[in-house]
Amino acid sequence: MKKKTWIKTLAAAAICCAALCAMSGGLLVSAEYLSLQIDNPNVYNGYYDNDYPLDSNDLNIMPILYEERTMLPLRAFAALLNFDGSAYYDIEWNPADSTALLYMRDEADYDFFEPYAKFQIGNTTAIVYNDGVESEITIPVAPTLINSRTYLPLRAVIDAISRDRGDGDEHATRIEWIGARQGIVIFLYGGHPSVLKFPDGTTIEYE
Repeated sequence: MKKKTWIKTLAAAAICCAALCAMSGGLLVSAEYLSLQIDNPNVYNGYYDNDYPLDSNDLNIMPILYEERTMLPLRAFAALLNFDGSAYYDIEWNPADSTALLYMRDEADYDFFEPYAKFQIGNTTAIVYNDGVESEITIPVAPTLINSRTYLPLRAVIDAISRDRGDGDEHATRIEWIGARQGIVIFLYGGHPSVLKFPDGTTIEYE
């Protein structure tokens, strides 16, 4: 089976190339990051300098804090992960055992199917896949039902996508909490800009 990771997909799409974009109030280096904010239904795309709702049909779909962890509704992950259009990530819900399977399909070869991780409601043990081989990991907070919505821990999902990237720590996808903005920043390809922007339009200097 051919190996694809989120990082390699982004590189193939030239997302790893830095660019400059003009913004009001100064010049901001665009970079490969996504930002979200607690209780905000939008995600900001740092490369394309735009923002859009996680679910245009339901503005109640947004990140929340649960047991001091960032949780995201199941329906939000497709909008979050599929921002560059070079691959199709999705999560398949199985009501029989209350599990959510994270997987990727290649848009050029729809028969190609690669599972990344499986999460179960109420279970802090998740399954991750490496070339189809299953292994168990422990996640800090279990997926849970809140107001009839299935919430998954954001960090656990991103870690599952970026595993086995083979590019070294300097190219790691990572998440950082920015408390001053109640924000979550997903750095997609190593480095970072000197200024971060958030869905509410505010910015913050970043070192």
